[in-house]
Amino acid sequence: MLRLPFRIHIAVLAAAIGLTLLSTPTPSLAQTAETLDTNAKIHVTVAGEQDISGDYTVDSSGDISLLYVNQIHVQGLTVEQARVAITNKLTSIYRSPQVVVQLLSPGGIDISVSGAVTTPGPHVMRSDSHLNDVMQLAGPTLDADLASIEITHGRPGQTHSVDDVDYGKFLETQIDSGNPQLRDGDIVFVRRKSEAPIQVVVRGGVLHPGRITLPGKSTAVDAIQQTGGLTPDADRTGVVIQHSGSTTRTPVDYVAALQSPQETGANPILLDGDIVIVKTVDRPNTYTVTGAVVRPGEFEMPVYAVSLADALGKAGGAADHAKLDKVNIVRTDAAGKITKIALDARDPATQKKTVIMPGDNVYIPIGAPHQKLDPLQVLGAAISVIAITRH
Repeated sequence: MLRLPFRIHIAVLAAAIGLTLLSTPTPSLAQTAETLDTNAKIHVTVAGEQDISGDYTVDSSGDISLLYVNQIHVQGLTVEQARVAITNKLTSIYRSPQVVVQLLSPGGIDISVSGAVTTPGPHVMRSDSHLNDVMQLAGPTLDADLASIEITHGRPGQTHSVDDVDYGKFLETQIDSGNPQLRDGDIVFVRRKSEAPIQVVVRGGVLHPGRITLPGKSTAVDAIQQTGGLTPDADRTGVVIQHSGSTTRTPVDYVAALQSPQETGANPILLDGDIVIVKTVDRPNTYTVTGAVVRPGEFEMPVYAVSLADALGKAGGAADHAKLDKVNIVRTDAAGKITKIALDARDPATQKKTVIMPGDNVYIPIGAPHQKLDPLQVLGAAISVIAITRH
């Protein structure tokens, strides 16, 4: 007859009489950062019992399975609380068991996020996490379509299902359907907003004002460039976007927008039906070139941008002895503020990239001419030097 160990006889007897300690399920406790979760790994050491001591992983039900006592619910417990629960369970077959529990990994569920988020990739979440928890970590981008987020359930080899969630509705009204609880292995895909073409109207100081069609997510700079750019009398800091269907207006500094085209704060994204208004200022529609040029004078500002190279060409080019390294441009802005710009314009590339504004006064100083020496004087001086050296 097979003889079982004495402790197993006790375990069988306890199961037969239906001790509530062994049969009553333990309710799940609230999850915190300090408590064990599903997939948590712990090492249990029971003094003198090598067959029970070892590593254990918390299953999807929140339990670990120990030899002789079966399941012990530890999800939601701290490491110390788990030690007490294991000790209590083992007292059914051991007298004063000595138990030590060490945390190897706190566990959680694996969630993968992709699409229109700033931090895509895998995220380890608490098992009671919801969609909003992982979205706060992943960070939706500005073009994220929060009304249509796709969640695929099921690990590889398992049956898959897909949910389409209106997360935007949850953000607006806190409705539960927009913030479902996540499952281990879920894949969250955040779609981007439609890039369907939009129509906007551009008015004021642009070369070709009117209604234009642009790709979705186009910006104020895109609209102005599509209409040929600003006219010479355009106020580059006075662009305004009148938003479709509202009285809201967004001011735009066109210079700042050109410097930071990717910053939506400086270069706002347009919506279908928006109106871009470019204000104009009352400035002289001419510029002057004086100093060391062939034909100094006042010249009319054309509709296209004028460079310093264009201005010099209009004035017949630099004259002899022109000090191009000391060019001065006097500029008056729309508010009447005068600015003096000192420029070394000897490099043709510098001349081409320097933009002349309406009302600018370009001055090229005249340098002292190089004195030409008479060849006979030079020869006479050389003979004198030789004569002196011989004496």
